[in-house]
Amino acid sequence: MAVSCFVKPVPLTVESAGSQATNGPTVNLLNDLPDMVWRTNGVTTSDIVLTVPAGTVIDCFALLYSNLRSTDLVRVRAANSVTATTNAPLYDSRNQPAFSGEKSDVFKTKTIIFPPDVTATHWRITVTANNHPDGFIQASRVVIGKSVNTTHDMDYSCKQFSRNQSIVTEGAGWEAVEHYDALPGWTAKFSYIPMEVWDKTFFPFLHSVSNSKPVLFVPVPDEPETWQHEVVFGRLKAEPGGDCDHYDGWRTELTIVGIAS
Repeated sequence: MAVSCFVKPVPLTVESAGSQATNGPTVNLLNDLPDMVWRTNGVTTSDIVLTVPAGTVIDCFALLYSNLRSTDLVRVRAANSVTATTNAPLYDSRNQPAFSGEKSDVFKTKTIIFPPDVTATHWRITVTANNHPDGFIQASRVVIGKSVNTTHDMDYSCKQFSRNQSIVTEGAGWEAVEHYDALPGWTAKFSYIPMEVWDKTFFPFLHSVSNSKPVLFVPVPDEPETWQHEVVFGRLKAEPGGDCDHYDGWRTELTIVGIAS
């Protein structure tokens, strides 16, 4: 997978919650509200099982905005029952580092795994963070879904930005700032999308998410060392669509702004 991809989360339910703090239940991983997190109950290893609708094809898993370090481990296994996820998984990522490459302290960890196409209902997520200084594991969102792309690379004229949410109030000789975290974002341009891909895959995806449903945007899937600073989980802005500028293709410019985490 060389080109940028978008992932729409599929519906998830919690089958097995694992360790969870009273104020951080596992179900919080399934919503997009800021500050509603999953947090383990004073342990640094946990095992949860989530289910997806039967027949769903999956090729992307992401655990987002966690406190995991590069030395911590995430393992994902998939099968059609809770027992089979350990005894006979259809897919097993083995232990993967929570992230690779550099990560600034201003970013929370994003762990992303791209399995081959897997059709399984039960997904077991095992997180190991031995001797974590926080004394617990915490994350804001889990995304499981099927990636969608344009089949062609993003244009070089793309834009990465930080959207300021803070409220600045000014008066004569004074200025007050109500601080809120800035949100990461991209304006991604794709100058050529084959007609068949646009009609059968990409526009149906845009129509399904519009500007109200969250998506995971991975600008360069083949370069994990870039993910911590470049990947955005957010919503598309304006009216997602494109222009038919070619006899056999389309172009599009999409702006995605991250959800507060």
